[in-house]
Formats: sequence, C-alpha cells, structure tokens
Amino acid sequence: MLDREGFRPNVGIILLNQKNQVFWGKRIRTHSWQFPQGGIDRGETPEQAMFRELHEEVGLLAEHVRIVARTRDWLRYEVPDRYVRRDARGFYKGQKQIWFLLQMVVPDHHLNLRATDHPEFRRLALERLLGAARFSGGVQTRRLRNGAHRVVALFAAL
Repeated sequence: MLDREGFRPNVGIILLNQKNQVFWGKRIRTHSWQFPQGGIDRGETPEQAMFRELHEEVGLLAEHVRIVARTRDWLRYEVPDRYVRRDARGFYKGQKQIWFLLQMVVPDHHLNLRATDHPEFRRLALERLLGAARFSGGVQTRRLRNGAHRVVALFAAL
C-alpha cells in the first residue's frame, strides 16, 4: 500500500527494557541489525500496527509495554533506486514512518523472537544508547539507518 506520493506507511519501534537498554534485532538472512518495524495494513492505525509488529517481531503484547512517546508527523526517507525492485521503479519512492518509543514493564525474558510462524529476527542485543542521551558520531549513530538516528535524537530529550 503506497500513498499518492509513492511512500509506504510504516511504523518503527524503539524498545527500552527496564534498564533503559535499547533492543536491536539481527534480521534473518541478512547482516543488518535494526529496530522492530513494519508496514501499516489497510484500515490499521499506526498504534494498532505498532502493537501488531511488536508481537510479530519480538513477542510482546500491549500489556508488556508503555508508550513513552511517538513522533507527531511522518518521517520520510527515499530509497536509492538501486534498492528498488525494477518493477516498482517510477512510483515507489520509499517509506514514511511513525516512530514509537516504548518502555518494557516486564523482564527481558518476555522477549520472544519465535512468537509467530514467520520470525524476522534471529538474534537480539540490548545496548545502552538512550540512558546518557549522547549521540555524537559514535558507533551508535552509524548503526542507526533509514532516518532512525533522527528519531533517537528526538526521543533523547525525554
């Protein structure tokens, strides 16, 4: 589902555990690490999509987290042509995302990468990124892709 401008609606999740460590997931069949995220289905609100993706990707339910913050507006990023399928070139531009900052209210053992029949992550890491709110060019910033560094900077002030 694309909007009129060629952007796919999507939600992104920055998930903090009770120690304020950030969840990173290593995708299956790739070398990339990323935050949980995924598309918004027709008829879903961003919040509904976020809770669906949260369960599908890391096995958590709404009662396992609290929403700390979310971006007010869509954050857009364009995908370079070399990454766009040939048949989608010309009308697919990239993604627009609403990001959520969630705090787990349950222990880490509730994280379950095999909660569904189609797992998306094969490994997880918990790293201390937001606690000190220092994002000056270090490894943390380089690892954040697709505009997620902007989201972390927005949420860092909380």
